[in-house]
Amino acid sequence: GGAGDTDAVVPAKKKRGEKSAPKAAPTFPEESPKKRFCNLDKCGALVGYLLSKLTAVRHEDEDELMFSILPHRSAGSDVCYGPVSLVSATEVAKFAKILEEKGGATEDKISALFDDAASFPSVLGALCGVTKDRDFAYAKNHVIAFAAMLRHAVEHKCGLLLHFW
Repeated sequence: GGAGDTDAVVPAKKKRGEKSAPKAAPTFPEESPKKRFCNLDKCGALVGYLLSKLTAVRHEDEDELMFSILPHRSAGSDVCYGPVSLVSATEVAKFAKILEEKGGATEDKISALFDDAASFPSVLGALCGVTKDRDFAYAKNHVIAFAAMLRHAVEHKCGLLLHFW
């Protein structure tokens, strides 16, 4: 895997005659509970691995961690590193419920996973020899952003579109 974009499949709606709001300053994922997309920025495999640990959802393929923990179907279009994949709203809701039941994607829970970073598989994208000092903050922000996007998708009864490039 490489960088990954994951989008909640929901159109933005604007009322007739409504002007676009001025651009707001970027926010951190913790401040953005209604995130419509998530760019995993070369962190997709690590995010998938951490989500599998947070949820206890067994990943079957360490080369395709995100695809392995989220049941999906191919949309049939190859875009650089493989096809675009669709995750149904039902599967998104199931995974989000598991994550919530396990206590969510909190900083403390993610931090605890990094206490044993030496046991992480060596297939985590461009990250080799994952360390807490170097990789925790980066990975935490991406996991929390992904969890926020999951909540948004569930709230709107949406599936996800996954692609890697």
